[in-house]
Amino acid sequence: MSIATTLISQAPSGYANPHKPSLEGILKAIVAVTTEDWEAETLTKIAWWETGFRKEYVDCTTVNSKARGAFQVVPFTRAEVLDACSSNFEIQAKLARDRLRSSRTQCERLGFRGSDVISVYTTGKCQRNEPLARVRFGDGTLLRSLMNQQ
Repeated sequence: MSIATTLISQAPSGYANPHKPSLEGILKAIVAVTTEDWEAETLTKIAWWETGFRKEYVDCTTVNSKARGAFQVVPFTRAEVLDACSSNFEIQAKLARDRLRSSRTQCERLGFRGSDVISVYTTGKCQRNEPLARVRFGDGTLLRSLMNQQ
């Protein structure tokens, strides 16, 4: 929970209104679907920046675009629409994790590094110096630092 608490404390005032059961459920799901520090930190940041762990976005009762769920994944199939809006947060987290891994694979093949490797996730194509990717990317440093403080 420490990484989420840290992110919430850094949020602009008025934005930090997470739904506690959604926040806890999503964070537990992230831990269940990955052991990679960079993935856990990045997935947490994505959920924070995209939805603030707010219930209406996590459960898809509010949809502002084609993106769905806690991680605002743009589904490609009907099955992915269901997964992105699943009440089982592990299913949502697996979908987002798989998209994150796909983005990283595609962009690393082109020589991209750092936050640039998640630009397919954030914009649909590999790009350098992409601001949406930069604020959502985590290399695992923050997560490891928080874990070492405990």
